Amino acid sequence: MKPSILPRRRLLTNLLVLAILVGTLFSFPSTAAADTWVCEDGCWAWDAKNGCTQPVLCCVAVGSGQWFCAQFN
Repeated sequence: MKPSILPRRRLLTNLLVLAILVGTLFSFPSTAAADTWVCEDGCWAWDAKNGCTQPVLCCVAVGSGQWFCAQFN
């Protein structure tokens, strides 16, 4: 009895479709990461006598590139 080619083709087709779907999932950036903000303290102006005279907090949204800085006195 000769083995059927149809199950082998179906298996290869299913594996190809699975590989394409997995590749598609990992090729698009995550939208959840765009809501993540990373903040860091900084200083816009300082002098040797007083140290930091204009402290700021700057934040950037991961993925979107939006940013802002807030100055504290």
